[in-house]
Parts: sequence; C-alpha cells; structure tokens
Amino acid sequence: MSKNIYIFGAGASYYAIPVVNNINKRLNETLERICQITIPESLKSPIALHNLKTIAEMQHLLKETKDWLMDELGDNSIDTLAKRLSDLNDYQNLTRLKAILSSYLIYEQTKKEKHLKLSEASREIDPRYRDFFARAGKRVGDYVVINSNISILSWNYDLQFEKTYSTYYPNKDLSEFSDLLNSFPSYGNSQNNILTNNDKFNLVKLNGTAGLLYHKSDKKLFSLLRNFKDKGTYTNELLALDIFVNTMNPSLSYTHSPGLKFAFEAKPDGDDLIEKAKNLCHDAEKLIIIGYSFPDFNREFDIEILRNLSSLKEIIIQDYESGYDRNQEILKTILNEKINIKHHKDLEKFYIPPL
Repeated sequence: MSKNIYIFGAGASYYAIPVVNNINKRLNETLERICQITIPESLKSPIALHNLKTIAEMQHLLKETKDWLMDELGDNSIDTLAKRLSDLNDYQNLTRLKAILSSYLIYEQTKKEKHLKLSEASREIDPRYRDFFARAGKRVGDYVVINSNISILSWNYDLQFEKTYSTYYPNKDLSEFSDLLNSFPSYGNSQNNILTNNDKFNLVKLNGTAGLLYHKSDKKLFSLLRNFKDKGTYTNELLALDIFVNTMNPSLSYTHSPGLKFAFEAKPDGDDLIEKAKNLCHDAEKLIIIGYSFPDFNREFDIEILRNLSSLKEIIIQDYESGYDRNQEILKTILNEKINIKHHKDLEKFYIPPL
C-alpha cells in the first residue's frame, strides 16, 4: 500500500499546459492557426476513424466548432461551460467541447519545442516530471518504475506521465505505458486493477485522459495517439485535427464517449474512479498536494477522498503562499481535525518525502 499519496492539479503541468486563467486565449489562438495552416491533402492519417474525406473539411469543422466554443465561453472557464452543458444533459455540445479540448491538449504535448525561456506552456513536458521520474524511479526487472511507496491521484487530463515515460522507451506504444504506470482508467490491452496493485505505484486520473475513445465491442478505452515518435510527414497539426474529428464524429466502431471526463459527470450512485482512489489511499500516511486548488466543481469528490484517509499523519502543500493559505483553510474545514500541514515553497521540483 502506498504510504505517500499525491494529488496533482493543473499547476503540476504549468510548463506544458496553460493554467485555467490563460487556457481560453491560448486554445483559441492555437486552434485558429491549425485551421489556417496549409496541410497537403496527400498526407495520410494513421488514425482516420472518421468519415471526412479531406483535410480542408476537417479544418472547416474545427474552425466552426472552435468559434462556437469561444462564443459560449465568453469570460468563463471551460469547466464552467462544461458544468452547464452537463446540467442541461446537452451531451452533444459537451462532446463538442471535449473534442476541442482534447485536440488542443494533444497538440500542446506534441508541438515542437523552441529553445525559449522556461515559462507557462513552453515545453512538451514540464521538466519537473522528468526530474521526478529520475529521483523516484528505479529499475525493476526490464523497466524503470516509480517507487511503490508513491501513488498519484491526478485531476489533469494530460499525458505528462506517459510523455515522460516515452523518453525512457521511445519505441513503445502509448497504451503500454498504462501498464507501466498502473494507471486507471486503463486503456489499450491493459488489465490494470488497483484492487490488486496496491503494492505498486499507481496513477488514478480522476478526469480521465485526452485522446482516448471507448470501443463499442471491446468496451475498452483506446488511445487515438499511438506513440510520441516523430511521424515524419504526419504533422502535429494534422494529428490535432484527427484527435478532434475522431472524438467529435467517431466511426461506428467507437462511441461518442471520450476518455476525457469531468468530475461532475460521475454517477450519482458512486463512481469507479472515486472508489479506486479511496481504496488506493486509505492507509496513506502522507498527502502531498501539488498545483491543486480544490475547485468547487470537484469539492464533493475531494471531501469523499480526503475523509477516507484514515491513517493520514501529515499534509505537504507545494504551492505559492496564496495557494497554501487557501488550501490550508479548505483542508482544515474538510478534515475537522488537527493534522500537521506544512508548506513546501520550492516549486522547482516536485517534492518527494524521505522514503
């Protein structure tokens, strides 16, 4: 059983993905550029599950949907709009939103890096993930794995863990990293089950993952992105288009049910992801919170998870002063007991407690 449980929020991927306050503008500008760029029709897509025949048609649909999203968003966040669509049972437009968001997130993590000063969303991989793997990982058998004394609950939709693993094993397909990370929900042919993997590192993605779709017959998640290797003539822009169109308008073999989801879509009678998270962290002694602000949309699930930490002795919050103060107040309200809460101010590396 993992004794050190992490909760990762958007701030943990700050150098790869913009935080909530900045993502709308960046998403709009990035996808507008993809709509306008010239992509030769001769390029072949390795994941063309949809029925659109030309790249121009794909760009037109992306442009139309992106403009709809920006009009609907106004000055609100993507989560706010998603919550409204969910409350209205407007699943068609919720899928449109997820298709746009998935396309954007995959592009940010496959874009070609420029040697700019390290800043928000300036890297394919937030460099802190690489450092974390190097310090918390060790070779076991044929592979490097993260220490079994650690497990992570992530509210992020991104592929930063998988992307980091690909720097170790560039020839592996993305779905193989689901096994190496013991991630849940699992995808591809993985059979991960946290109930039987409590003696290993585990990764629970509470909001799912961008770029995944459910296959109807197998009832499994599959990644629309095969791997992170250079695809030669297959451009990152065309990959983003494919992710968007496949999620928006999948073939008959796949469902309109992306792997990316929001907490408020959880079933009222209990959700598998939350139950997995509770089971995983029941005996945890330390909780490390990185880049997470306990937003209102997730609050009821956070409460359910936190109050299940029956063996918790210490909480470490790695954040700015303002984030620490806010989280400390929230945690004391939720837990209703005196638990030692510490502030880790160094944001250059993810905190790892003595193992």
